[in-house]
Amino acid sequence: MSHEEINPLGVVMSVRDFPIAWYWIKRACKENNVDLLVVKNYPHHIAHQKARKFFLEHKEYTHFIIINEDTIVTPSHLKLLLEDIKEYDYPVIGGYCFPVSKNYPKTNLTKKNMRKIRVVFANQYGFVDLEEAISWSLDEPIERFYFNGLTLTAVRRNIIEEIEFRPYKYVNDRTLGFWVRRGIMFDLQFSNELFDRGIPLMVDKRLMVMHFGNTRGFINLKGKRPYVKLIKPNGVEIVVEEGSPYK
Repeated sequence: MSHEEINPLGVVMSVRDFPIAWYWIKRACKENNVDLLVVKNYPHHIAHQKARKFFLEHKEYTHFIIINEDTIVTPSHLKLLLEDIKEYDYPVIGGYCFPVSKNYPKTNLTKKNMRKIRVVFANQYGFVDLEEAISWSLDEPIERFYFNGLTLTAVRRNIIEEIEFRPYKYVNDRTLGFWVRRGIMFDLQFSNELFDRGIPLMVDKRLMVMHFGNTRGFINLKGKRPYVKLIKPNGVEIVVEEGSPYK
């Protein structure tokens, strides 16, 4: 795929507000000339539906790039991912992260097949130790994994057309600031559906980003207005959709 044919859409599905993360997300997209779709303050299953719908309706975009709101993604990270898209043209390729926690020195990468496991706890994944990841040889940087938490991951258009974003399961709780039924663990469900179709999930081992760890305590949508906004590299913001504030 030539450079001229690449037109990715960066997508952030956000329920938190971390200024340091947004600084780098916006700068990364601006410096790499990537449109950024912000799907803000929706329960995750609704956010995924809205993001996918926007992408499918806008045929000019070739790749759906998931950018996580609780990681530090620099312009160089995104630049490398774009280089990977152009050089390898894998259906799905992305990075991985490490948590800011000495108590859990793991990445979010695993090669363990999770398809027939009822996943409840993080230790079921068999995540790669951080010490192992920082010691990897990068002579062959691209490697296949089963799961990467959809960390800075580019998904080609034909895969988005084929696979809907579905939750692994639903929960009923007050995490969003009010009682609601919400879908969770979309990253695991996506990995399982890739496996079912024989589609490889490729990871660039150079694309390690910093994750903020457990930030559920920073989520509270009560009184906030949900919206979908497109931010162009030149700073122009286009409101796509706007809802009423949550009560």
